[in-house]
Amino acid sequence: MQGGGLKSLGGFVTVSDCVTRNRRRLWKSALKREADTPLHRIRRWQSGETPGPWTVTLLPTNRCNLHCPMCWQRHVDVDYAKELPDSRLEELVDEGAELGVRQWNISGGGEPMARGELVMNLCARIRGRGMNGVIQTNATMFSPEQLEQLTRIGWMRIVVSLEGPTPVTNDAVRGQGSFMKATAAARLLQTLKQEHGTEWPQISTYTVLTRWNFTQLEPMMELAHELGCVAAEVSLLIGDTEACNALRPPPDCQEELAIHVDRAVRRAESLGVEQNLITLLPNGARNGWTCPSGVVTGRRSDTDLSFAVCFEPWLSMTIFQDGRAGPCCVFWDYEADSVQHRSLRDVWVGPFLQRVRKDLRKGVAWRQCAQCLSITQVRNESFRERLRLHQMNLPRRAAVLARKAASSVKRHGLRRAAARALEWTRLGQKW
Repeated sequence: MQGGGLKSLGGFVTVSDCVTRNRRRLWKSALKREADTPLHRIRRWQSGETPGPWTVTLLPTNRCNLHCPMCWQRHVDVDYAKELPDSRLEELVDEGAELGVRQWNISGGGEPMARGELVMNLCARIRGRGMNGVIQTNATMFSPEQLEQLTRIGWMRIVVSLEGPTPVTNDAVRGQGSFMKATAAARLLQTLKQEHGTEWPQISTYTVLTRWNFTQLEPMMELAHELGCVAAEVSLLIGDTEACNALRPPPDCQEELAIHVDRAVRRAESLGVEQNLITLLPNGARNGWTCPSGVVTGRRSDTDLSFAVCFEPWLSMTIFQDGRAGPCCVFWDYEADSVQHRSLRDVWVGPFLQRVRKDLRKGVAWRQCAQCLSITQVRNESFRERLRLHQMNLPRRAAVLARKAASSVKRHGLRRAAARALEWTRLGQKW
């Protein structure tokens, strides 16, 4: 001992330093022993590690067989030739498995089943590497053989986009015949699942709220139940184009919307269909939170991510059809790193995503954040609350939850408060 320190190869280390380092090692060991969850991965980032993404979203193509007026493709020139080749997309699945990816979302740009053979190969490869995933689709291009294959491999979920509970409402947006094709595919999938004695793939519907369907939320829940769906999600319409503004519900419809939401929630609960309808209301599950356009205020530190604008860059990665990668499906950027000639790992820890993380950690939103989906906003805020609660000691956590529950019951009534709590918990547990 000299000078109150412990001799080491690099000089002298105090006893306090040794204790601190031991605590850090024990903390990291404890984190590694925890069950792997999105919350656990955020805590690993906070401890100085760089775990891989929980979810990778693939947008294999911008091609689509439908021409919805609110689609981004109606307003820009699209080069459909710039698509990653099949071989590179298949390699990404293997690289994702090595990174610890748990879920793959195969979506679009356009309609993923426009590259149907590729999508089927990707699904089989994903399942073969012990992962699972979701296909988000308009469901008009499935063949019976493809649905049979998804049933046999135990694919997790198919999300069917529908804009209404009837052909009249849906086809006014998605085109003539789209409702019958999509619902026929869902019904055939249910038949195949029954024949195979399995619950996979689960089915859910996805709807964008418009002036044509906001009064039809209750029958939308009934249609979801009829099709054998486990969930029916509805999102607010984003975009400020003339077509989007023409489709958006009128601004003075909030009271009427609240009535339809209440009826639809009651109906969904009676049918056992999960839904996120309370998130459509002002001061609903979002507590009035809106997507930031500048700086989020609040106390911060380099080790606490609970004040970040959102958690997508730490948990998610989206690969667009040309290979550029961002944290989410609205985050395409010319400066983004590409997986075309770089590994998934190199892009995940590369300069572009690191810059996004640095800004969002400081509370600075990027311009793309203004187009954030309402479902993503709600999920982020629910996850933020879970993270902050997890970082509290047990007595403080119990006190916060008790105050929140009492306030919610007083404001919304027991039934609505219970529905809000259930939806809030469900959203906070998934990514």
